Amino acid sequence: SDWSSDVCSSDLTIEPGESDNKTIEFALSDMASYSEDKAAYVLEKGHYILRIGNSSRNTKAVAKLILEKKKEA
Repeated sequence: SDWSSDVCSSDLTIEPGESDNKTIEFALSDMASYSEDKAAYVLEKGHYILRIGNSSRNTKAVAKLILEKKKEA
């Protein structure tokens, strides 16, 4: 599915100076890349920064995801 239609929503909008708690859910497999060698999607072990913003040039780090071991799908 197209992540932008799943994640981007007016329900996530807040005005400058306001704060609010929101929940965003997604499958870790959506972050995986395809390995031709393994003929599978792979998510490498490591640290991943989740960034949110209104454009790719205007983002803020909001969470760090730590994957303790490599995953294949």
